[in-house]
Amino acid sequence: MPSPLRGAGIFQLRGAFSFVEHVMQRTCIGCRAVDQPDHLVRLTVQAGAAGIVVVIDHKRSLGGRGAWLHPAPECVEKAARRHAFNRAFKTRVDAAAAVQQIEQAIQPLDAVHK
Repeated sequence: MPSPLRGAGIFQLRGAFSFVEHVMQRTCIGCRAVDQPDHLVRLTVQAGAAGIVVVIDHKRSLGGRGAWLHPAPECVEKAARRHAFNRAFKTRVDAAAAVQQIEQAIQPLDAVHK
């Protein structure tokens, strides 16, 4: 009979109980590094007058498929070069417009972290 505590993140190992804390991790679509969501920016797509556009989800609450990216120019460039936006959103998006919007949004963040 399985332990009722197993689904709660508590495991019984040799008679002693231990709690395993779950830490959320996301993968940057630019550098492919796994990191905590606090260190990444969430992106999503929305239908607009100009078609499908990439938007930054500041509150991380917008619906739909999301992608995560480090707020660093190197990661943004790698994502654009590797066509990672199209792959992450499973649809065709304007990468040039996405890169421009993301770079404008991360400039204040980049200045703070230097």
